[in-house]
Amino acid sequence: MNGIRSSVGEGGRNVRQDVGVVQYLLNVVRRRSGAEPLAIDGIVGPKTLAAIREFQQSNSLVVDGRVDPGQATIRLLSAMTPQRHTNNGVAYLTHRRGGGLFA
Repeated sequence: MNGIRSSVGEGGRNVRQDVGVVQYLLNVVRRRSGAEPLAIDGIVGPKTLAAIREFQQSNSLVVDGRVDPGQATIRLLSAMTPQRHTNNGVAYLTHRRGGGLFA
């Protein structure tokens, strides 16, 4: 399962690797609807916060702008995406030479 170790989003710890995982998972889901992909940079900015809230609202979850380990938002994001090794989010970050996924 694609998972995070700490909270991401509004009021979260926002550890870079966890943010990268959430950004990647959001991009997989958003790509299906043709939405513009997020930069996978491990930084929670206004676009990432908006994407979290949009995902929560469109899936009848509590809209709090936060993704917590083991809770409804991360469970649904993970269920809606292919299972792959997350490398704790590091593999997704776009700061690496050549960019990351959906950069």
